[in-house]
Amino acid sequence: MIKKFARFMKPYKKQFILAICCVVLESMLEVSLPFLMNVLLKNGISTIDDVTYTMDLNYILIIGSIMVGISMLAFLLGIGSAKFSATACRGFGYEIRKEEYQKIQSYSFKNLDEFRASSIITRLTNDVQILSDTLCISLRPALRAPFMMIFSLTFALIISPTLSLIFFVALIFLALITFFYNSLC
Repeated sequence: MIKKFARFMKPYKKQFILAICCVVLESMLEVSLPFLMNVLLKNGISTIDDVTYTMDLNYILIIGSIMVGISMLAFLLGIGSAKFSATACRGFGYEIRKEEYQKIQSYSFKNLDEFRASSIITRLTNDVQILSDTLCISLRPALRAPFMMIFSLTFALIISPTLSLIFFVALIFLALITFFYNSLC
């Protein structure tokens, strides 16, 4: 099915690639925030005894500023992702409609009499809009979920290799569920 629709995406390949890059970078930046918070708590705040804490205020401000910058950049990448994916998906719908119009124009009057006008209008508007909206809505989560898992696993390995085994078990479990679900459909 994807191969059939890929030719309609071709004119908007640049927008699709930019949307994918924005989603991947946004996911990486969002996952890096808890890692930076861990670094901040480990190095910026230290304990002298069970009651007394010392804080390196300059270090906290630097890491905090980096976190704010990363959040702003992730926000801008999210906007870019939405813009590029919307442009690409609407273009995808435009290309399908254009080909449908060309196909209808090639029909003879005898063939056109076999279809009701309402049916043709529905195919040209609603059905194409549903395809375009489905692509637009599913593009971000379909890309974001696997990359969030990869980046989360990477940072978990950096922070605590022993606790990251939970991620490996969850990853295997999710892969098995996905495989069996796809084989049933």
